[in-house]
Amino acid sequence: MRGQGAALCAVRVFEGWVTVLHVGDCRVGRFREGVFTWLTEDHSLLAELRRTDAPHEQLAEVEMFHANVITRAVGVGESLSADVGYHPASPGDIYLLCSDGLSRQVGVARIAEILREQSPDLPAGCSALLDATEDAGGHDNATVILLRLSASSPLP
Repeated sequence: MRGQGAALCAVRVFEGWVTVLHVGDCRVGRFREGVFTWLTEDHSLLAELRRTDAPHEQLAEVEMFHANVITRAVGVGESLSADVGYHPASPGDIYLLCSDGLSRQVGVARIAEILREQSPDLPAGCSALLDATEDAGGHDNATVILLRLSASSPLP
């Protein structure tokens, strides 16, 4: 397994802030007041090329043959460069941590729709997101975690 790495995403809620850490092509998103937003961007060859406005032909080739190539990963080098973001916490926010099996298969609008429908029941929301991945073709494994910030949490 030499040369293979792992993607990682994590959140930490502390003193009114949500710290988001990620490496690779897993993602963290936030559902707040009916709107879903990705808080992270993939560390993948395809995402890097999109950020540099690469020619359409190059993007199409990478998407077809190298879509799973990640540019940062845990366990492949001497050092690790993770992205870390800080976001104000708000009671009722729902955070989605997921693998690329969900984020590449299911669009933001569909994720928001599912979370609107299922937000009272997070386990049902996880199941619905996984079902949406299957409905979209299920081309990759999918992992989904939902976390709601409680209104009773000590968030200043």
